[in-house]
Amino acid sequence: MDNVTVKRAGGPVTAVVVVGSALVGNHRMFLWNADASNPQPVPKDPESEEYNIGPAAGLDQRILSWEVRMASPNAAAGQVYWVTVFLQQDGAAQTIFQKTGALGDGVQVNSSTRISAT
Repeated sequence: MDNVTVKRAGGPVTAVVVVGSALVGNHRMFLWNADASNPQPVPKDPESEEYNIGPAAGLDQRILSWEVRMASPNAAAGQVYWVTVFLQQDGAAQTIFQKTGALGDGVQVNSSTRISAT
């Protein structure tokens, strides 16, 4: 599992999922306790598509996971997908996940990261 660092004294942490290559995608995120228990859905702002992960001070050692489903309304042989997940705090964004691959009839990507608040 990868790790990502946020500033404990910084502002609230948000995340954005970007799906590319003219694909239709839906996604969701979960915040887990440090021991990988009690996954809770992370709320998403329907207008900005940002997930409100919460105050940085409460995130230390917690796990953020995501599920992204992608398809194409006009799928073609050899079509690829790409997905990027950004974590944002105090106006700065950092890429925490990127993946590309063959789309086929559709694909689901799952991953997670541990958050360190320093």
